[in-house]
Amino acid sequence: MSDPRFDYPPDEFCVGEWCNSDRLNPDRSKDPLQSIRIIEGLVRNIPEGPILSVDMSIACSPDYISYYTGIEGMIQILEGVFQPTDEASIMAFEKSNVMFSLSTNYVPGFLIPLLTIRLDFIPEDGDKTILQEIEYLISENSPRICGYLSEVRVVEIKSQQDANLFITKRMTTRENFRFSKDTLSLLGRSEIFRWIQYIDTLPTMFNGNELLDFRWSRMGMSMKNVDLVLSDFLRDSLHN
Repeated sequence: MSDPRFDYPPDEFCVGEWCNSDRLNPDRSKDPLQSIRIIEGLVRNIPEGPILSVDMSIACSPDYISYYTGIEGMIQILEGVFQPTDEASIMAFEKSNVMFSLSTNYVPGFLIPLLTIRLDFIPEDGDKTILQEIEYLISENSPRICGYLSEVRVVEIKSQQDANLFITKRMTTRENFRFSKDTLSLLGRSEIFRWIQYIDTLPTMFNGNELLDFRWSRMGMSMKNVDLVLSDFLRDSLHN
């Protein structure tokens, strides 16, 4: 019987691990064959053409440490950045898919690698003007939000082999969080464990329109529900 906290409405388009968050329940083991099927599904949904790759690295410092205590801080950043100002930007998100994954990023001046949200925008029919609209919105809204660094680049996919290699690279984390002295000076054990688990999840692809109301999208609800279950699991595990 499924956990009621994982119940949410179905989505029109969703490919990836977070589409079925019951799979991320810490009490359940992962099916390796399902992981292969997810990656194959992601590759099939990346056509030839341009992709806008966005890395949003969240500062790990006393002023912004609350971003690391759970999913809520990350959701607030996404809500702040993806606020369209006109019909053209709304249409740009509706006419694109986005692949979401988590990683870390080394940024000079910080003791530990920063938690990084990776968003890869795939436009309908390879339309570069869609990506230009999205990039403009990010550049306009980013300076108003404290606590994160945004890096943007365009990648050209020329074949399914390119798509496979691109997904592999976006799934790769150079170094995950560790229970080191530097990390423990900033984050508690439960926070470190939480982000290790989330960074190890496979990417998820959904329609870009969901970023405009991410909190109540299937992806956002899935992340909040998993975070509740994981918080319960960590509380019980750390106190036993």
